[in-house]
Amino acid sequence: MLRLIFVFCFTFLLSISGYTQSRYWIASVASDWSSDNWASTSGGAPDGGGPPTGLENAIFDGNGIANCNVDITASFSGLVVNNYTGVIDINGNSFTTAGTVTLNSGTINDTPGTSELTINSTGVATFNGTTLGADVNCSADGIDFEGSTFNGDFVGVKQETLITMVLEEILLMEVSL
Repeated sequence: MLRLIFVFCFTFLLSISGYTQSRYWIASVASDWSSDNWASTSGGAPDGGGPPTGLENAIFDGNGIANCNVDITASFSGLVVNNYTGVIDINGNSFTTAGTVTLNSGTINDTPGTSELTINSTGVATFNGTTLGADVNCSADGIDFEGSTFNGDFVGVKQETLITMVLEEILLMEVSL
């Protein structure tokens, strides 16, 4: 019975992880987050899909060089900033990610200083080269500091997910039988 529960939980986790898609910032001139400057592939053409939401990742790479002004509340899965030289200004808006975060380049600011980058992740948050002018509130399974600059406040909490704890208990129970 325990094996059946374990197999069910494992299969469920694999099935939900496959639904995450990515949206790529492709703007060549400074634009708003809500504008049609997003594509489903790096360097692709705007596809009308809009900015990432829900289970979609936001990707800022070298193929979208312009600054991004967050003009609406933004809540999405993961955030990757890699080879991006622009500025993401959250501009007083809620900017929340729930997936894995990798910040290797670029700048994240909050011009009015009234909001923060919020990371609520069951994955790892890696800070490796991004300049953060915005405050950061990070709760993640892992937090790696490898070279970012923090000019605002940082609050970090390393969490263990309930699913991980449940799976560990099932495995321990099975081993002890």
